[in-house]
Amino acid sequence: MEKKELRELGWRAEKHDLENLSSKKILSKKPLSKAMRKYLEKKLESSLLNCGEKIPMHPIALCIPVSYEYPHFFRTLRSLHLSAMKALSYLGENYQAFSIVCCINARENDALEVKENNAKLLHELRRLQKTEFDGSFMNLHILDYSHEGAYFKKKDGVGLARKIALDWALKSGAEVLASLDADCLVSENYLYTLALFYQKYKNKSEWALCGFSHQEPAEKAHKKAMDAYETYLHEHSRFLFDIESPYYPVALGPTIICTSEAYVRSGGMNKKIAGEDFYFLQSLIKLNLKKRIEDYLFLASKVYPSARLSKRVLFGTGTALEEILGGKKKGFEKKQYIAAKDFFSLFNTMLLSFYEREEKSIEMLLEFEKKVKNSSSQVYAFLAEDRFWIDWEKIVKTHFSSKENLRKAFFERFDGLKTIRLFNYLAEVHKGDF
Repeated sequence: MEKKELRELGWRAEKHDLENLSSKKILSKKPLSKAMRKYLEKKLESSLLNCGEKIPMHPIALCIPVSYEYPHFFRTLRSLHLSAMKALSYLGENYQAFSIVCCINARENDALEVKENNAKLLHELRRLQKTEFDGSFMNLHILDYSHEGAYFKKKDGVGLARKIALDWALKSGAEVLASLDADCLVSENYLYTLALFYQKYKNKSEWALCGFSHQEPAEKAHKKAMDAYETYLHEHSRFLFDIESPYYPVALGPTIICTSEAYVRSGGMNKKIAGEDFYFLQSLIKLNLKKRIEDYLFLASKVYPSARLSKRVLFGTGTALEEILGGKKKGFEKKQYIAAKDFFSLFNTMLLSFYEREEKSIEMLLEFEKKVKNSSSQVYAFLAEDRFWIDWEKIVKTHFSSKENLRKAFFERFDGLKTIRLFNYLAEVHKGDF
């Protein structure tokens, strides 16, 4: 395969990448790291210990929570199958790399309609498991949490389902974990870029994101709401990038890919019933807060999440669209972002000027509090209520000798969640101005 062909798929590969990808089988056996052993012993989802699946796990696992998705899920499987066929045209027909891990789930209090829908899907998946996904290049793992004795509790949801699928792949030996949704389509080069990611980073703690574009709704009003929501996501991300926040990437579950080592070092997937992808990506980012934001890894492939309306989770795409259509949610509100910008600008300017000085003192860094207070009383009030200034003094005294360590400690304390809470606080304060 020529470099030109690779670049058409959006990946600048070196010669050794092509040599690595020529092997017929990429399953590997390697000693478990300390972080891996600790996770498997203490954090692995306990219900998996008695799981009966005996199908081999390939190195790249596509982990999908599934509930009430018949027949939509077959579009996702078809999309993955087409992407696999495209990948194999470059990698070779004997390349065994991909496993799909489905966690079919329902809560004990779900309607009978949900459980019957899952039962119908399970029946079809088990048939496909023996025919279309027989292991030649992509196999299918089915984890059934939609029957008596295995139902989720009322408080459980997509976070637990995602964790079960990811933990099963990890336990079974997958080395790259990709998170997908049951109603999400993928670009033709999606699995190929995952194979290249595997070859480059399989022995490292690394994560990556792919691009996204929601499926286009048929109705005009729905499409307008979807466009407004995507604009908001991108502008929010752009603002965070401009203020040099390490948490600038958009957090969408189907875009997240990581090595197994990064997964365990980050603490694995959480069990939240909504926003689990946001918290998981934040944990991955915190693995290396010294990494330059320009060096984040984005794969040149795309996923296409569904744009359907939904209230199955407290927040997310479906819920946001419902709120936009109902007039309860607007798009990107610039005023609340501008109000926060001075805070981050002051921090970045302070770091730059302080570490350029020949003579330095802790007191100079502690003056940051006074500068914020003079700049914005609203931001200062939020930080005081959050007890940030107490922690800031501790951070300065511990890390002032190193610019990189001080910046890392700041963003560990003022993380992505804290940033969103600041924006929400300012939105409430300035509500009458919007």
